[in-house]
Amino acid sequence: MTAHAELLRRGKSAAQLEARILIDGKVALTAVGIFGAQRESAVRGVPVAPAAAVPVETVPDAPHGGLRPAFTRHFDMRWGAGLPPFSGAEHSDAQIFVRYRNEPVSSDALLVCLADAIPPSAISVFKAPAMLSSMNWTLEFVTPMNEAERAGWLRFDSGLTAAGDGYGWGKHPDLVGSGAAGGHQPAVRGLVRVMGTGWARDSHHLSINEVMLDGIT
Repeated sequence: MTAHAELLRRGKSAAQLEARILIDGKVALTAVGIFGAQRESAVRGVPVAPAAAVPVETVPDAPHGGLRPAFTRHFDMRWGAGLPPFSGAEHSDAQIFVRYRNEPVSSDALLVCLADAIPPSAISVFKAPAMLSSMNWTLEFVTPMNEAERAGWLRFDSGLTAAGDGYGWGKHPDLVGSGAAGGHQPAVRGLVRVMGTGWARDSHHLSINEVMLDGIT
């Protein structure tokens, strides 16, 4: 495996970079990052997340093992709204509480990994296990997360916008700090799932912006 990074463009306050990971000479991952320095502005809009459907303390942990990928053993998950994978749900909207089992989210790198923990939005409408593959992945850091929020439960608000012909397009879910009631600012936006392996496979996958639905009926 080899990795390569390249600066594509640098302006006065922002830079665009591209990174590639190659395995046996073939591209396994291409990532483009846009990094911007803070600037003075008269325009400011702070998103506010909806209230949690239920308090996280009242929801049981989702069981480990089974069809969950091996990497998810590092996370605790609780479904506050919606149904877990392969439940035959009528809709895919969900609120999922997530946290690391043994450590806080002490870095942005760990936050990115946690953002990949939840299953694709569409997987709950399946009545039986099926393979899903990610095709695209986007992630936006909207507001900073304080130390207390990083140490507790975080909440994903996710859902499916459209699906057909073997593909699905997810909403841009929010990752809400502290996993509590409304009034909290989403810390991360834009997770929908597209490119990698899949949540029904025993390996890591990328999550976020369109979900491939192989064999959805």
